[in-house]
Amino acid sequence: MLVGLLDQASTFYSPDTTFPILKQLRVQVIRADLYWGGTDIAVSKQRPTDARDPEDPSYDWAVYDRFVTFAEKYNVKVLFTIWGTPRWANGGNAPRYAPKNSADLRDFAYAAAQHFSGTSTDKDGNTIPAVRLWTAWNEPNQPFQLSPQYKRVRGKWVMQSAIDYAKICTAIYTGVHSTLLAGEKVACGVTAPGGNDRPGAARATPTPISFMAALKKAHLKNFDAYAHNPYGGPHDTPTTKPRARGTVTLGNIDTLIKQLTTFWATSACG
Repeated sequence: MLVGLLDQASTFYSPDTTFPILKQLRVQVIRADLYWGGTDIAVSKQRPTDARDPEDPSYDWAVYDRFVTFAEKYNVKVLFTIWGTPRWANGGNAPRYAPKNSADLRDFAYAAAQHFSGTSTDKDGNTIPAVRLWTAWNEPNQPFQLSPQYKRVRGKWVMQSAIDYAKICTAIYTGVHSTLLAGEKVACGVTAPGGNDRPGAARATPTPISFMAALKKAHLKNFDAYAHNPYGGPHDTPTTKPRARGTVTLGNIDTLIKQLTTFWATSACG
């Protein structure tokens, strides 16, 4: 098991002071978003001519190249979370909305994995360190991460986020593994611990167990690991069981693992 953390603000913008601290803390892996679109440090702000080519002039990897270079210097592995749809790929919507064509995301995932294959060079001719660990999106059962969560179809509520996420996960998994690079791992799920399973509520949010069931119904098949964020409250211990129905923290993580192995017996839970 690798011990790590998520701290992209410090590692992106102050890597020279942050990574020495991470070394002192004995951090083994650092997780950070690799923004496809939607932010000022997005890789793809405009539609590329050849989306599978990491050298396409529309791509800007500079922030991420610096990040992985510092990580290698301090012997910290990198886990990239591909997140955020460019406006050109989702009809001008916010980055939390899925792409209209999942092939666009698949091609970007391929380009990203190729760029961080360990054989590319930056603008100064320096070799860019390899990245082999990936996750598809983050907390897709939260409306601020993936929208819409529910959609009314022929008078009935449908968990649209699970339908969209099954395509997102498949696109990223397929794109990364299409490189045929050894050691590539893609985790899907990355679910938030709570939810309310109330599609008509003001902030309708599926619980992780319900979301997983909807992913299975949406025919999600391939991933290397299933990830979940099992954080609890500020006063919880690792054995504290959540009070809210459907919430999954460390205190009852076995419920998620049981359902996971029932649905995908050959997959792992991370």
